[in-house]
Amino acid sequence: MSNPNTDVGIPVLTEVLADRQAPPASAPAAKAAPAPASIPKAPQPVSPTTSDIERFAEMEDELTKRVLQGVLIRLDPMIEERVRNTLADVLQTAVDDVAAKIKRGLGEALKIVVAEATTEEMKRFRNKE
Repeated sequence: MSNPNTDVGIPVLTEVLADRQAPPASAPAAKAAPAPASIPKAPQPVSPTTSDIERFAEMEDELTKRVLQGVLIRLDPMIEERVRNTLADVLQTAVDDVAAKIKRGLGEALKIVVAEATTEEMKRFRNKE
């Protein structure tokens, strides 16, 4: 820890804080500042001139154009991506539907072809007997 013989000249924290809070004995008490005779009023708002209004309108138009341009720049890629994804889904559904119809058509055609071929073979088999 610490050696008490070497710490004799070092003040304790409570002593330092007490010295800061207590006014010095030799200093006279500070006088309160005199109250101001009148409180200054807040400045009156100045009404804008016609040129100021026109300038603000131009600034507003320019800002609107910039914001709109920035939004459109970001919006175009998002719209393209959404259209691409939607079209991909629609096309995939259409391809799936067409593939299913083709499979059904081929299945029915194969059934008919196999039935006809079987009937012909059965006729040939019966005629041989």
